[in-house]
Amino acid sequence: MPAAAGPSRLVSFDLKHKILCGSLALIFVLALLLRLHGWSTPIWHQIIDGSPQTEILFGRTRDIRSDDFLLDIPMILAQTAHQPSFPVINHNIGTGQYMLAPIKAPAKNFTVLYRPFTWGFFLGDDLGLSWMWWGLTLGLFYSFFLVFMLVSRNLFWISFWAAFALVFSPYFQFWSLHKAEIAIHWAGAFVAAAYLLAARKRWIIWCAGIFLGWSIGGVALDHIY
Repeated sequence: MPAAAGPSRLVSFDLKHKILCGSLALIFVLALLLRLHGWSTPIWHQIIDGSPQTEILFGRTRDIRSDDFLLDIPMILAQTAHQPSFPVINHNIGTGQYMLAPIKAPAKNFTVLYRPFTWGFFLGDDLGLSWMWWGLTLGLFYSFFLVFMLVSRNLFWISFWAAFALVFSPYFQFWSLHKAEIAIHWAGAFVAAAYLLAARKRWIIWCAGIFLGWSIGGVALDHIY
């Protein structure tokens, strides 16, 4: 097999790809520092006391995104507010809510290893919200960029714009990335499987196999929701 066709070259990591990775990392870090995100949490002003929604920099809150402000984020904040924090059973919700099933709820359990989008909440609520928003947005973009690079045989700009279009597709935008974790884990599994099947070196087999197992584990946990 020619060197250019080996498993290490399934996805070309040329200068454009390196610049893209650096840009995504920079966006992520800046967003965390500024605590930026797109969740519709300011709508709580309207529900609680009608005060101005001063947190909004661009756009407006969306009533249709009730999965955010009525379901996911209240359950997340219930985890951070609980004493001790991040329990498996949250006694502040009803008679006790099992918290390993909700896809976005962080808990001190090994399953959190499969839910990297929740890790920011261990560092604080505001940082966690930013971490989750941009982790899902950039994770969805980059995971499918890799998928499209594989299926297009490294056509960079086609892969770039196809991944960009996917992130801004009606489903993910209408539901504000709800269940994007499932798509990201499936994309990761696809890429890992491609490398595993093409691998000739032991370290590639191990790395691809571990990542494939992690991705499939994430998919399984995502569907418990």
